[in-house]
Amino acid sequence: MRKLNKNVIALILLFCFMAGFVTVAAQSLEQQLQYYDQQMYAQFSTMYSQDSRYNGYLNEIAGNINSTIYQVFGEDKQIVFLVCPSRLGFNAVSFYRLIIFDSLLLDSLRYLAMGKVYYGGLDNRYIDQLAYNVAKTSRSHQMGQDTTNYYDTANPFNLPPVGPLTAQQQQQAAVLFKEMLASWMCHEGSHCMLDHIKIKLQRMAQSNQQLSSQNDPRVFQNSVNQYMSAKINQELEKEADTTATRWLLASGYSVEGFVTWLKFAEKLEKILGTENAYIRTHPRCSERIKYIREAARQYGYK
Repeated sequence: MRKLNKNVIALILLFCFMAGFVTVAAQSLEQQLQYYDQQMYAQFSTMYSQDSRYNGYLNEIAGNINSTIYQVFGEDKQIVFLVCPSRLGFNAVSFYRLIIFDSLLLDSLRYLAMGKVYYGGLDNRYIDQLAYNVAKTSRSHQMGQDTTNYYDTANPFNLPPVGPLTAQQQQQAAVLFKEMLASWMCHEGSHCMLDHIKIKLQRMAQSNQQLSSQNDPRVFQNSVNQYMSAKINQELEKEADTTATRWLLASGYSVEGFVTWLKFAEKLEKILGTENAYIRTHPRCSERIKYIREAARQYGYK
């Protein structure tokens, strides 16, 4: 089973982008990005194992948020959501109209929902242990040290078990899980709908034009650096957060799921440290929670 490195994704996309000016120069950037989405979808569909365990949840939520996509963005575009084992860890990646979720992310959210309901909150030993396990597994995956047992479909990442939930608790956990997943889908979907990848690539192209020699190896490395730039990403992450908040509310979801996994991510911040790539390229979780709640109030959420 092949694993996918986030840097590899960036390099593939950057290569396609720069090569596109030679091979499909007559096409617009919009057309090129549509083509690259098709190529990435084909690659994930044929070369990487898809995780179908959450298709029911994805389809249900996608149906709800797609029904309000025109209301929020003023245009209607199809977004494809996939889940697959990868080296992203507790993360997802957005392309143009394609979103890839890592299996560890969705499993973590499911156990987080069960743990919060069973133990009555996030400040307890179980949630702390879950955060430690997720951080450890995520770090291992990003380094290519994968020991996941994918034959154990119930708990392939060996996350700490939760006590037996009552039928009522199971229902509450399912609702919370869907709210958390919906917030991720709206956040990543907002990146797509707001054309954030196009913005990044346009900024990269402008930066490359400032380098005197097109044969200089710094051109490619500079493109990678620009793509992964914390400053650019943090600006766009905040915009995606606030737009996702509006989208969630318009689709009938609360922001509590959004806030719940961000509070869990605060624990991950402490474990992973500030040099972690995800933390560098996103605003701090406490800041995100604050402006998400402010945006929710602005859109009428009490």
